[in-house]
Amino acid sequence: MKTNLDMVTSRRKELLELIAAASDEIAAIDAAVVKEGEIDHSKAAYVDSQYEYLQKHNSDGIASEDLRRLRAGRH
Repeated sequence: MKTNLDMVTSRRKELLELIAAASDEIAAIDAAVVKEGEIDHSKAAYVDSQYEYLQKHNSDGIASEDLRRLRAGRH
């Protein structure tokens, strides 16, 4: 059984991975903007919503798998 410290460390790592993934998506959008000269607002809105979600739930410790399930249910 995991200790509280192990659980917190694991969840923190997952959140950092989600933040890194969001950062990668933002970079991809920025690259597309430079290439195409305009923003795909649907992609930008999606990334913004993910960032806002992470900001709102940063202390909830949601697992990346749970977030993937939530995303899959919406799309």
